Amino acid sequence: MDDFIKLPWLQHPHKARQILGEAPTNPSDISASFIFAFKGEEILMAQVYSRGWDIPGGHRENGETSEEAITRELFEECATSPLLMGPLGHLEITLDGDMPPKPYPYPFPTSYLMFYWGIVDDLGAPSASMEVGEPQFFNERDARKLDSIKNNIAFYEEALARAKIVAEKMANLG
Repeated sequence: MDDFIKLPWLQHPHKARQILGEAPTNPSDISASFIFAFKGEEILMAQVYSRGWDIPGGHRENGETSEEAITRELFEECATSPLLMGPLGHLEITLDGDMPPKPYPYPFPTSYLMFYWGIVDDLGAPSASMEVGEPQFFNERDARKLDSIKNNIAFYEEALARAKIVAEKMANLG
């Protein structure tokens, strides 16, 4: 996964690459966190009004770790908390050229989006935020049709493989 990819949502000239299995060496350079959260083998998706169906996540607030940020975002967007969670990898984004105009809030020239995988249970109602609708679980066939999964397919496949292992172990316990 060391090939550079183009991020359609980032207008500034850049290089980006998905790195599976590693965390950035400097945690303060992580600007946002996202989670591939599963119940059994179904993935939880947030209905983000500005982006459509997306994996839950968002920007770190001042003083938050990336783990605290994803736990908060998962609760805000899907009214749930992870029963089990672990790091999956990250997206490294390096901007080319000059720093974007202020107030550019992210580390420059390189910042990271951290990705986690996790297991969740039941959902509550999302917060009264205007940025999300009702969360929903998607089976593998339907999830693979979503742009947010297609654009992060290697992360999704690794997270799904881990979720299947957990689901199998849980089934053997029951």
